Amino acid sequence: MSSETIVAVFDEPTAASRAIQALESAGVPRNAIHHYERNDEISGESTGDANVETHHHTGFWAWLTGGETNHEHHAFYDQTVQRGGTVVTVVAESTQVDDIYRVLQEYGPVDLDERHSEYRASGAYDEALPGAVTADTANANYATKDRDTNEQVIPLAEEELEVGKRDVDRGTTRVRRYTISRPVSEQIRLRDESVSVLRRPVRSDRPVGADAFTDREISATEVDEEAVVGKSAHVVEEVVLKKEVGYHDETVKDTVRREEIEVEGPKGHDIEKINPPKV
Repeated sequence: MSSETIVAVFDEPTAASRAIQALESAGVPRNAIHHYERNDEISGESTGDANVETHHHTGFWAWLTGGETNHEHHAFYDQTVQRGGTVVTVVAESTQVDDIYRVLQEYGPVDLDERHSEYRASGAYDEALPGAVTADTANANYATKDRDTNEQVIPLAEEELEVGKRDVDRGTTRVRRYTISRPVSEQIRLRDESVSVLRRPVRSDRPVGADAFTDREISATEVDEEAVVGKSAHVVEEVVLKKEVGYHDETVKDTVRREEIEVEGPKGHDIEKINPPKV
């Protein structure tokens, strides 16, 4: 099985130290992890393990570049180290590469493509750094080299548009019932009674009755009518809160990125596309 060398650059030595510890916790063999820095210690703390090697300048570049003497490679990493950065390398089997990328990414490695542009703008070196940086979103902070075939590898990534759905609260409609009072009036005819006592003359020849000259009492009761108010309630209408659901089609537009390569050299190169192996 082929192996690759993953190179990550950290501005903060403590971040490099934590990344190394995380790699070890993830099961990466300690003798597969190497780092190079300006001092033999990271922020005053040693890695604490002889298997995590701190390489000397010449041996490190020869090991990292497979014996090549490309001064642009050296200039890039030299500038990083001279400015207090740390270069961490991991020798990994091809099946471990993605997991190692994810572990290193958690500790904030620098973007090699961006840093390379900064060095060129500042005059640190003038020539392009062939094959040493990538612009892949997931792996933009690493460079890899296949140790078995002596090949330098630049992963090329492509984004795909993924469209999903989510619920958005557009507001709530509420219907609240409450009571109000209003004055009303109605006309009604009421009866009023009154009793009057009258004395009137009669004919003188009218005979007296059998009860004449006996005590007698008569009476009349006055009865009036008064208004009696009562109330009755009944339903006059109803309010219905109904939610209707409709659908509409919407076109989502965005841009996706894809990495391409540009080959420069003393003579033209044809790019051969290798089909992936059948599983």
